[in-house]
Amino acid sequence: MQRRLVLAGSRVRHRLNVFGARSATTRYAARVRGPDRRWLPLGVAALFAGSGVLHLIRPDIFLPLVPRGLPAPDAIVAVSGLAELACAAGLATRQPWAGPASVALLIAVFPGNVQFALDQGADPSADPRVVAGAWLRLPLQVPLIWAVLQGRRTRC
Repeated sequence: MQRRLVLAGSRVRHRLNVFGARSATTRYAARVRGPDRRWLPLGVAALFAGSGVLHLIRPDIFLPLVPRGLPAPDAIVAVSGLAELACAAGLATRQPWAGPASVALLIAVFPGNVQFALDQGADPSADPRVVAGAWLRLPLQVPLIWAVLQGRRTRC
């Protein structure tokens, strides 16, 4: 016989057996859902904050990432830096809009990352480490998107 119990001050529901002990599966699930994942958005916030500041103080680094054909690349770099800083602040303070805004930002900058990888791959004088990093950066977007969404409050 099992019953559900909501612990005081906790959003985690645990299955208890007749003797009041949590099952091993429930203990593991509560641990994975709890502290491990809730800190992920803060890690991405730190990445966004560092990158956002770098966008503003060294925009020349990010100009090659702006896809050709877009107007005002300097303005695009500045706006994307401000957007990263805003998302970093939202993720750090756990604002409800921060996860979806961060996903939108990561999707918006993806074409620039593709452009940079293609340009570096086509440049015979490019450093092989930069080329590898440019290509490895592309699939990194998926875990970053997953990480920013971990700050949402979910029911267990």
